[in-house]
This record gives sequence, structure tokens and C-alpha cells, in this order.
Amino acid sequence: MEAVVFFIFFGLYIVVRVLIGGGESAWENQKIESKPGLQLFDLKDYKGSKSYFEKVVKIKPFESLGYVILGEIALIEKEDERALYYAQKAIRLDNTVPDSHLLMSKGLYNINEFEQAIVNAQKAVWFGRAHIESNRWLGKLLVEKGEIKRGIRYLEIAFSKGDEDAGYELKSMKNRN
Repeated sequence: MEAVVFFIFFGLYIVVRVLIGGGESAWENQKIESKPGLQLFDLKDYKGSKSYFEKVVKIKPFESLGYVILGEIALIEKEDERALYYAQKAIRLDNTVPDSHLLMSKGLYNINEFEQAIVNAQKAVWFGRAHIESNRWLGKLLVEKGEIKRGIRYLEIAFSKGDEDAGYELKSMKNRN
């Protein structure tokens, strides 16, 4: 009897929580709160975005989005060690975010830690199976390693979800053969 009552109240709790907007993940909430900085990043205003997210990590040091974006900017600026530092901070704060593992993978790849880059790319895919960029990146790494069939599978997954870059990779591979 107690179990039935528990499940009824638990079900009601879930319904109420979803109806009032509590269904988003912490990562999604961070993206909503940081929309102006993300827009700057998308517009390739890296200086403005960097300034925005440096303020964010000072105000909210326990949220991983700011560290991920600062790491992405560090990669763009060819500062791989700094990108790895931000990736480590982001993973320590929330290791379930695929973007954090993807950032780590790219940084490791840039400093020629190829095997660890693949491991982190696999983690990015694991935590974000629908994360298009993670699938494309892992596919690209596996093809480069020589695991062509596995790599093509991940590239096809990314392409099937609308990633044109993965389609280009697949097409260029067919042209080589």
C-alpha cells in the first residue's frame, strides 16, 4: 500500500515539475542564462564572448558552460594547454556534458595525445548520443587511426542527423577509393 501511495505522489511530482519548467538539465539552464555570450560566440566575436564568459566563471564558478566556451576560444587561439585546463575544470564540475569531453578530445588531439583524444571522444558520444559534433569528431579520429568501418559508422550517424561536414567527409572518402 505504501508503495502505491509513493508512486502516485512521485508521479504527481514529476508532472508538476515538468509543467512548471523544471524538466531542463543544468546544462540547458546554463545555455538559456548565457544566451548573449553564446550569440557572440556564434557570431565569431571571440573577444566579446571571452570577456562575457570570463565574467560568468567569476560569478558562477561551479557551472561548466563558461569553462567549455573559454576552452573552445582557447582552441581557436591555438592555446591548447589552456583549452585542456578549461576542459578539465568543466569535466570536474559536470562529467556528463558531451561538450566538455569533446573539448578535452580536441585539446589532446592538438598536443598529439591521439589515443586519449579517442577515449574522450568516445565519452562525448556516450554522454551525448544525439550530439552531432561528437559523432563526427569520433568518426574522423577513428578513420585517421585506420578503423575505417567504425569511423564511417559514426560519420554516417552524424550525417543522418543533418551534419553536412560529416557528409563532406564521407564523400571525400569515397572519392579517395
